[in-house]
Amino acid sequence: AEQAVRPKEQRTIEEEYGNLLDYLEPRQIFLVGLKGVHVHVDSLRNDKQNYGLTKEQLQIEVELQLRRAGIRVVSAQEVLKMPGEPVLSISVAYQPVVYADLREAGVYACSTTMQLFEDVRLERDPRISSRASGWTQQVVNAIPVSLFAKTVREELLQLSNAFINDYLAANPKD
Repeated sequence: AEQAVRPKEQRTIEEEYGNLLDYLEPRQIFLVGLKGVHVHVDSLRNDKQNYGLTKEQLQIEVELQLRRAGIRVVSAQEVLKMPGEPVLSISVAYQPVVYADLREAGVYACSTTMQLFEDVRLERDPRISSRASGWTQQVVNAIPVSLFAKTVREELLQLSNAFINDYLAANPKD
């Protein structure tokens, strides 16, 4: 006898994804079934030390990489209509390294972070919800001032590629 196929919204995880979850890394599991993301870049410090980096420029570069990989990028308005409201958040935090006598060393201590935030609910009480990050990657580095902008862009490329690889592993094309 043929079994009726249940509507997608009524299928169990096993019916929907088979044994895919058995082969994924823990961070990749959070990307299974993700239909797209909104990209948000936290504001950079508003000073001359940005060396030509802008929030808008970094956002465009990351969005372009995601689109090239076939990952849907949505606007701030569109993400509000998506389950979990997934936002790929990027932050670049940096400070000049100084010697004991307070002279600058010509190097920045820099942390570049990419995180996927989504709304989550407690299973025991679905009325309780919060924003949480299930996928995160970070690069921490000491960057010479003369290479700051170039290195931050390279780090974002590295982080974007990590996200893309994990997304594609979690969402294989049929």
